[in-house]
Amino acid sequence: MPWALFPKIGCRLDLDGLAPRIGEQTVARKPRKPVSPEDARRIGAILRDLRRAAGYRAVRDVARVKNSPAAAQTIYAYERGGLLPSLRQVLELVEFYASTEGDSRVVRYQAVAAVEATLDSPAYGFVEANELIRRLQPDPQPGRRRAAKRPRPSAPKIKSRKP
Repeated sequence: MPWALFPKIGCRLDLDGLAPRIGEQTVARKPRKPVSPEDARRIGAILRDLRRAAGYRAVRDVARVKNSPAAAQTIYAYERGGLLPSLRQVLELVEFYASTEGDSRVVRYQAVAAVEATLDSPAYGFVEANELIRRLQPDPQPGRRRAAKRPRPSAPKIKSRKP
């Protein structure tokens, strides 16, 4: 049976059945929840607005650039909401658009906002992950308190005798 070994995480991937394994046990994978069309269109609109802010009027202009991260048809599909880009692809496109010349400060601010909006989208599961972190986070343990220092008793004041 052909399989690939990932020694860093101690995991095997069965290439026939594509079932991830840890040791000799098969690990169950849940299918991803389908992403709503509104979320896909929203992410596409974010990418389209960023592309336009970067100075690319058309998708074909992006595809003509030598180091373009995606083909024109792929970018069209992302922007229409027909395809949902992976998080890695979104980050590559955002970085590509933000590295354009011109008024890069405005484009960089918009790129940061695009990444933030993408991570807040339910399409990538970060909202659920943050909620899980919040639920699993243990309450902080009370620290060890030191006993309050008592003020030293002061020496009795000597009254001066005035003749």
